[in-house]
Amino acid sequence: MGGPVTGNSQPLLVKLASAALELNVDPSDTSMLGMIGIDPEMLPAEPELVDLEILEAVGNFQTRLTNLVPQVPESTASIEEWVGQAEPLPQVPVGQLAVPIAETSEPAFGEVFVTPDGLMFDLVPFRVGTDGDNEEALLVAISDDEERGEELVITLVEEGRELSDVLELPHVIAVTLRQRVPVVDGGTVVQEIPFSSVQFGDSEFVLIARCPLTTPAQRQQLLAALSSPESETTVLVKCGVTVGVPTGEVCEDGSPGFREQRLVLDSVATPEPLVLSDEQRIRMGGGRGGGLGAVLPMERTRLFHGDRSHSYWQDPVRPEHYYYLPDRFLLARLPDSGHRPALKVRAVSASNEADVRFTMEFSAQPVVEQGRLKEAVPKLEEQARAKGTTAPLQLEMLSEAQPVLRLALPQDGEPSTSLTEREGALIDLERGVTHAETLKLEDFRLVYEALFGASLSLLRGEVRIGAGGGPPEDIPLELRLDRTAGEVLALVPGTMAPDRISARLTNVIESGVHVEQLTAVAVCGADRLALKVEGVSAGLKLAPGESLDVQLVPEKPLPATGFDVIHLDEAGIVAEPDQKVVWELVFDRSVEARLSREVVVEAVAAQFEVPAGSADRVLAYVVTAEHGSRSVRLTESELKGSTTVFVPVEPLIKGTQAPPIRYQTETWWQSGGIGVSPWRETDHTILLPVKTAPPAGGGG
Repeated sequence: MGGPVTGNSQPLLVKLASAALELNVDPSDTSMLGMIGIDPEMLPAEPELVDLEILEAVGNFQTRLTNLVPQVPESTASIEEWVGQAEPLPQVPVGQLAVPIAETSEPAFGEVFVTPDGLMFDLVPFRVGTDGDNEEALLVAISDDEERGEELVITLVEEGRELSDVLELPHVIAVTLRQRVPVVDGGTVVQEIPFSSVQFGDSEFVLIARCPLTTPAQRQQLLAALSSPESETTVLVKCGVTVGVPTGEVCEDGSPGFREQRLVLDSVATPEPLVLSDEQRIRMGGGRGGGLGAVLPMERTRLFHGDRSHSYWQDPVRPEHYYYLPDRFLLARLPDSGHRPALKVRAVSASNEADVRFTMEFSAQPVVEQGRLKEAVPKLEEQARAKGTTAPLQLEMLSEAQPVLRLALPQDGEPSTSLTEREGALIDLERGVTHAETLKLEDFRLVYEALFGASLSLLRGEVRIGAGGGPPEDIPLELRLDRTAGEVLALVPGTMAPDRISARLTNVIESGVHVEQLTAVAVCGADRLALKVEGVSAGLKLAPGESLDVQLVPEKPLPATGFDVIHLDEAGIVAEPDQKVVWELVFDRSVEARLSREVVVEAVAAQFEVPAGSADRVLAYVVTAEHGSRSVRLTESELKGSTTVFVPVEPLIKGTQAPPIRYQTETWWQSGGIGVSPWRETDHTILLPVKTAPPAGGGG
């Protein structure tokens, strides 16, 4: 029978379906004989010869079905990736295809596919299984395994089908949970959650789909959705098939064209929507132990650290588990050799200044002050013990399904005090925020001026999260060049003694740094030892690349095994940005953005008159503008022409006037001589040709 693509935790499963049939063909069953390619009228009279012919036909038939089984590489992570792995194939006449054919170019689940010789195939739907005859006891559960952790487990059972001449097409299976969830702005969005593991049960007719639940917020949101028809929760069984589809074009022989193609056909498992009974919801609400009550929200605690309070969420099922948020998001530094800011500015070419645009892409990293977490531990432990748990306290970053980025963007050249939601941002509370904004020239100038000293804050905003259904929480985001997230000082340990570690500090960024305060922590197995940094004078400044030897003194002697790693706390380090160097690092010159200016070249009739005392006359002026699209040729009968001049956009950022237009004129004389004028500059967009005598002796 069929089985997983590989291992026990793969998101894809290959269902052999009809390819695994064990056919027992009755010689009197003419329908079955025809399906395996035997004409009943042509069977021999001898029974033993009939059996041999049927046996051979059955073998050939099953080989043919097996050839339809999809091939899935082990590394394939999703059914969509499997579809994309197929190389595009040319269209061919239908008779040249070995796969079943669809009637339309976009077939749906439930349609019948027919091979060129008449074999019919379809796909069989699944339903959510039930416990015996109790239709309300759906096989939906939350399991808690020591190795796998909490998982949503759904058992799907193939719908019954009557025997017919239609076979089931071998296909790839993936399972997804679709639901409508609320977001922080008060609306809802449709969310699809793929099951990371899909396996067969005791046969191909049973699927067991597993989805890990990584946070209590996810568990509570899921149970809430499974309790309400308004969430429109459904289980999608995605079937990947290889079939022929009509192209709508004709082949060289004039016959309709068909192309072999991989498709994903979605089937919604009944019931639709998927709603748990009150009894089942209550039983699953605790998530372990067979039932610990109804769906409970996480409990929020706010604790002050300094002049700001911070939220901690307690897991209602495992009270020793608490979840927290980053203190803030700061402009990241890339982990390359220069540790440059994770900021890129690109200019877009335009035909006039009003259309000039600048795209600013940035990445910001979360910053968590370890001191405030350490300070919160005693209070959180006290709360956890009050609920009866003796397990060690665990602090984890909260995982939020629908975070929203809000930014204060300049408008019409003025700073903005209001925040607006920005679509398309990639947000992960543990990894950071990546986003790009396209700004008009006058708005980007404010960012540029901030970069060059008007303010060290280039852009501010916040990441808003729903916080498990409670009041929203806002995490500040600020793009600054003086305070960034990422390595600024590299610390390289040297010799070690129980009471100290010699080390070298090096400024690894493009700008100088000012050290206001410096601390470090040595990780020694399960212990974390605070380190005092000696050798750093008050107000220390380090130029780019400059190093300093220091001594790290632990709060208590180091163990004989030494330390695993040393973490340097850079919260007290302030960069002194070298704006010109930073601009060279962040401004993208890989493609030069240019402003196009329409320039008119115009002569007057008098410029073609024969000079007094000369028999020579001007035949034409050829005017060439620097960075122009073409030269302009003027004659006595054509006194006017035009060209396009391209100038760089970058100077416009500073608010300076566009650079002057440089042009040169060639004067073509009837005698054959060509006079070449010096280069001239003008701020006007109307150019006048400069009459220039040919060089002495004529010639060009």
